[in-house]
Amino acid sequence: STKLDIPAIRTRERQNLIQTLAAHLQLDDRVKAAWLSGQLLVAKTDWLSDIDLYIAVADKSIEDIVYSRHEFTARFI
Repeated sequence: STKLDIPAIRTRERQNLIQTLAAHLQLDDRVKAAWLSGQLLVAKTDWLSDIDLYIAVADKSIEDIVYSRHEFTARFI
């Protein structure tokens, strides 16, 4: 039987999710900036680390983003 390397799998999944987030956010005209924070910022992550992401949107888009936040975030997963 093959033993799964869960930490490596989870780390790859997190890296793939960050790449997906970046690609989607770059295509959204409402998004003006996005940045990572927390342990990812200082490269002190392990396989259980979360993703701390901040997104700045255009003032005119705040209400739209807030009201459609579930649909907005569903695009990333």
